[in-house]
Amino acid sequence: MKRAFTLEYWQDDGWYVGKLREVPGVFSQGETLEELEENIEDAYKLLIEEELQTNHPISQVKEVLVDVGNKHDIYANPANGKQTPIPRHSEIKDTLCQLIRKQLGL
Repeated sequence: MKRAFTLEYWQDDGWYVGKLREVPGVFSQGETLEELEENIEDAYKLLIEEELQTNHPISQVKEVLVDVGNKHDIYANPANGKQTPIPRHSEIKDTLCQLIRKQLGL
């Protein structure tokens, strides 16, 4: 099943950096717009997987198969419990770093 989201993106030093407006915490970067779209999808899947692993009071659990993010990792701020997906790139552009810091409450 596919769902439409709004990708807000900009260029930073020749890279495309973007985020999903409807899903706070889903952002990434790519050398091309196509790569950014692939990376955003990967970050979204990883964030959803992490949310499914969180136990909520009075919740029900069902095992499902999902594609696992292979271009992002989840990082957590132990001081406040906030977490966010981080791209596995050798370099992360400044504007994306600012979004990550904001999402982690740094």
